[in-house]
Order: sequence, then C-alpha cells, then structure tokens
Amino acid sequence: DPAERAERLDLAVRTYETALVLSPQNTIVRNELARLVLEVVGDCDRALALYDESALIDPFYAQTQLSRADAYITCGDPLPAAERAAHFRTAAEALDSGLLLSPANLRAWIQLAEIRRQLGEYEAAATALAHARELNDPVSIPTAELDFLEAQILDGLGRPDEARALAERALETAGESTAARIEDFLVALDE
Repeated sequence: DPAERAERLDLAVRTYETALVLSPQNTIVRNELARLVLEVVGDCDRALALYDESALIDPFYAQTQLSRADAYITCGDPLPAAERAAHFRTAAEALDSGLLLSPANLRAWIQLAEIRRQLGEYEAAATALAHARELNDPVSIPTAELDFLEAQILDGLGRPDEARALAERALETAGESTAARIEDFLVALDE
C-alpha cells in the first residue's frame, strides 16, 4: 500500500534523524540514513550531503568513503557529461581514501579502475586494475571481466591491437551480458 509505505518511510527517516540528534558523531547511523535517503527516497542531494558530513566527522572509516563513492557514481551517472565527470572525480577521491584505509577491497579497486577509465585517466586506471588482479587470487571476479576492463584501458592508451587481443581472449570465457558488451567494443574498434 503506497500510503502505508510512505508512512513507514517517514517513520524510518525520523527515527534515524532522532538517533543523530542523540549521537551526532555516529557515522554508521548517518551512513544508514544516507543510504535510505538515496536508495528509497531517491534524494541524491541530501544523501550526498549526509555522506560528505559523515566523511568529515570520521575520515578514517573506510566504509563511509566507499559508500560515498557509490553514491556519487549513482547520482552522477544520469547527469550531463561535465557534471557526471565532477561526481566521478569525487567518487575516485573517495575510493582513493577508502583504499588507503582498506587496501584489500577487490571491489573498490575494480570500481576505481572503471571510474578512472571513464574519466580518461588511463594510467591511473591501469594501476588500480593491477591492484585488483593481485587481489583476485583465488579468482572471485571472473577473469573475463578484468580482461575486458583492461582492454578498454589499453584502447584508451592508444594500444588498439593489444586491446583487441585481450578483448577476444575475454570473449572466450565471458558470460552472456559481458560477451555482448565485448562484441560491441570489438565492433567499435573496427570503426
């Protein structure tokens, strides 16, 4: 029921806000409120402000930085190119901070490589991907995914022949959705 859902959502938000009044330095509660505001309410501006406050309150809590990066990516993705790039730069900075505190986070290294690639920062993307490859032993992220990301980075570095070879290798073991993206990439290389 939409009315009941709205009522419960309002109650949840008010409960988190009350908890923050009682414990204003609690970054975990602030992060949970930010996540609720982002994922359920859909208010990017408020969610980003909450994550930014949380990062100021406790800059040494890795999860805040990683969640903050996710939020900036989510909120930046639908924006026009210049605004998206600004959001992605903030996300990359948050990932850098989070990885200083939690360097064994494979997912964050991959996310950083992808964001740096999208920003055209190919050397930084390659460095982040190298860290991800080191952490992916034993394999928890399919190798084809990492190979495809590296192929895109190589293309950005102006090495299309190496990019093609790596993408073709990735295509051999890629899942259905990744294979479709790889095939599109290979077609684009020919244009």
